[in-house]
Amino acid sequence: MKRQALVIGINRYPFLKDAKGQSQHLTTPDRDASAVAHLLERYGHFEVRRYPSKDVWEVDPEGLVKADNLKNEILRLFQPKVNVPETALLFFAGRGFRPPNMDGITEGFLGTSDVNPRKNKWGISLKWLGQVLQDSPIQQQIVWLDCSFSGELFNFTELAEPDKKRDRCFITATQEFEEANAVQDEHGFLSRALLESLDPTQQASGIVTSLTLTNSVNRQFGTETADRQFKAETTQRPICSNVGNPIVLTSTTGISNIRRKSEHRLQRLWRETEEWFCADDDDILMKHSPTKVSRYFSPDNSESDQAVLYRQSVENALGGTPLPNSWWQEESVYYLHESLKCLCGEFFSGQDRIVAGRRHISVGAAYLIALMAYQESWPNNVEPLTENVEHWIGRTRASNSWVFALQDAETARTSAMALYDLFLCLFQSRQLESEPQVISAFFEAPGNILRIEFTWRANEPAEDRRESLADWTYQILESKTIFIPQEAANTRNAILRLLGSMFVSKVGFMSPGVVYMTRNELVVASIE
Repeated sequence: MKRQALVIGINRYPFLKDAKGQSQHLTTPDRDASAVAHLLERYGHFEVRRYPSKDVWEVDPEGLVKADNLKNEILRLFQPKVNVPETALLFFAGRGFRPPNMDGITEGFLGTSDVNPRKNKWGISLKWLGQVLQDSPIQQQIVWLDCSFSGELFNFTELAEPDKKRDRCFITATQEFEEANAVQDEHGFLSRALLESLDPTQQASGIVTSLTLTNSVNRQFGTETADRQFKAETTQRPICSNVGNPIVLTSTTGISNIRRKSEHRLQRLWRETEEWFCADDDDILMKHSPTKVSRYFSPDNSESDQAVLYRQSVENALGGTPLPNSWWQEESVYYLHESLKCLCGEFFSGQDRIVAGRRHISVGAAYLIALMAYQESWPNNVEPLTENVEHWIGRTRASNSWVFALQDAETARTSAMALYDLFLCLFQSRQLESEPQVISAFFEAPGNILRIEFTWRANEPAEDRRESLADWTYQILESKTIFIPQEAANTRNAILRLLGSMFVSKVGFMSPGVVYMTRNELVVASIE
């Protein structure tokens, strides 16, 4: 998964003058940002952008930063149009401001180089930043602010309340009314605490998570550190907030361990839907019987509230993007519901039922997995995957044509995650600035075959490769031994993991379905 960071260190404030007319420049923010960037790159496997920068390796201590330009950089980080990362981190070191507005209400700002009190220009509004974070599609959001009055960030109501959809780690150097301090020509106090806490070589486990980080920061500024230099030098008190699951920040053992500690997207889906399909009583929205659910959407529907709630629940579970209105017709919902039940209900992950023989993942459920993976990379443009799936009517076999062999619950989950990882790798852009890689997706009636067309071909190498994906796969399968990696770090690893999953069964071997690619078309098909 992609992990991106924007580290900002602003020293220069030419329009901010003291009583003698001297500019109020700083000496530590560039050092803070450079040191944090180094740790994130070395141990956190982040793609780091330094700002302002002389080059890709160094924060410019003399660089000037305009508010409008910094806003664009923050939007680029938290609201990207393509290649949405799983994790995004913002670090800011510089001045912070808290001027009152015309109504006497204070508001916090991240100070930029064009701050000018005479013109009432203060930089980047923390309220604006809060809204950007709230509207961001990114699952794991990290914000560390080493500046005065940075606690104003938490006065944005939505950020102060728990958000079950996201994992967050927010740390501010001060309370909303406090000024931040630094040691001249060294580091800000929060930056120094972050640097000490982020080093995984100082941890017995070799891993630093958002929880261990905030515990360490609190400990360094807390009463139990009275014998430390921190306690003697400053009275500022950081605010640390963690929401959702712990985020792995740095590790001595590589990206695979970082990813293994993060909750998989399908694991989150199963956790959030564990109460679905558990009974057919009146209190359960996701009933076992698709007929009872499809009635919500009948023309003479008397349960419109249930229909609205059902649609919202499904769309939120699958990624939060509104799905085509044509999916919500009575007959269409019937087959959509059955495929959703295969992915989330006991037929897929509950008790073993040999008679029913429903411990597989269906073609319809595979399509929902593809849709979720696509939304992770292209959350604002799911049309290529939905516009030719106008409805589920006539896809009678989508929900009961099996892709994987009969498997126990744990193996079935592993297989589904392997399929998700392959889709995610295939959907990610091959270039930094590009359009989505998918042309269209559609079911062949009666629904046991799913086809996804790409803008590139498996038999043609990408710009950074000498051999095509087809050539590589052919060579691997001709070899005497096949090594299947534990993590899908790239497309090729994902193919090998999926290949292994499709052979696994305790009642036989191989699967009743196939996943293959020919030229520019990926096919998920079942003989069932």
